[in-house]
This record gives sequence, structure tokens and C-alpha cells, in this order.
Amino acid sequence: MKGLVYISRAMQPLSEEQLKTLAKQASAKNKKLGVTGYLSYDDDNQFIQYIEGEDEIINTLFDSIYKDQRHRITHYVKHDIDERKFANWNMRLILDNEFKQIHDLMINHLFHITSAPSMLTYKNKLIWTTVEALSEAAAAN
Repeated sequence: MKGLVYISRAMQPLSEEQLKTLAKQASAKNKKLGVTGYLSYDDDNQFIQYIEGEDEIINTLFDSIYKDQRHRITHYVKHDIDERKFANWNMRLILDNEFKQIHDLMINHLFHITSAPSMLTYKNKLIWTTVEALSEAAAAN
């Protein structure tokens, strides 16, 4: 299985209603594909999306997401996972006020990825620790 997290910037601001519609459509698609995860959006028009599922499905889905003209992906990382972190979320929408501290950590970790192997390993670890923290916080709610 793969987990994939990315940051992108919307080409134009989205209303809460537009975000809810997007999340609903993504949830229906993900349910059919066996993909789980979340979509986060903030006041700076930045998305963070985390998706998890079978390798080939995640690769194909991400290719489609990458080509979507409504946003531009700036950073992403993939990671092998043993089990799902968000098994009950086909695509949960997380707005800026929910889990804000974790959202901000993820933005910080992804934006500061460098190509130096030692830093990349360190930043990857921070990113996946943050995903884990969100998973635990979500389970507690």
C-alpha cells in the first residue's frame, strides 16, 4: 500500500460550498477505488491532500489529480504504508479551523523539503509523523 501527501494552490479561491462539493465528488470516486484520506484547505488557497490505497490505484489517481487545472501541485511525497491511517474517511474535508496546528505543520514540513538525502529522510519522517498525529487526533474526535 501507498500513502501520498501533496500541497497545491488553487488557481482561484474556493467557497466553502465549492469545497464541500469537491470533497463529496472525491469521496464518491475514492469509495469506488478503495482509496481513503482527507482534503484540507486554508485561507491561503492551499490544499493538502492525503490519499492511501493500493500502489497502482494511488499512482493513477495522483496522475489525474496532478493534471487537474483547478490547482497547481507544489510539493508531494509518497510512502509505503502497512495499514490505512484513515480507513473510515473516503475523503474527509478538513477546513482551516479543524486540526489547524497539524495542517500548519504539514505545510511547513512539505515546503522545506530539500534534495539533500539526509534532509529528505528527516523531512519524510516528519511528514509521516504528522500524518500519524492527524490520524490519532481524528480517532479521538
